[in-house]
Amino acid sequence: MSGTDLLNILIIVGPTVIVGFAITLVFRFRAKVDRAYASFLFCGASVLLISLLSAVPMHAGMAGGLGFFVAIPVGLASLCALIMALRYTIAEWPHAHLILLSVLSLLFVAEILLELGPGTIYNGVTLAYGVVATAVPMWWFLVGRRHAY
Repeated sequence: MSGTDLLNILIIVGPTVIVGFAITLVFRFRAKVDRAYASFLFCGASVLLISLLSAVPMHAGMAGGLGFFVAIPVGLASLCALIMALRYTIAEWPHAHLILLSVLSLLFVAEILLELGPGTIYNGVTLAYGVVATAVPMWWFLVGRRHAY
């Protein structure tokens, strides 16, 4: 094999390898962004579920059972999803919606831990966070993703 044959092979194969590598990077970036939005979607949906469970009048034993068997596992899974969402947001910072969701999530966690204000504010913040943290990722998967890529 002569030097010109090797050069011709590099000219043909080189751009293909570079384009393939670039496409791989785009799909990895897209997958991380999708995972972040999916994690926020789970957090928002679980907050709405727990808010709904607390708003429905029920027998004390039933409330305890739902709290123990539904709310606690869903809350712990939501906390894990929130940690993953924050990790992916830090890795993929250019997405303004992810930054907004991260800030709102941190403020929501602070509100839950500190319980500032009366119960109506507490319940209102919980409901507002659940709606926003569910609506923004749903918008991303239904509309925004197609326009971004």
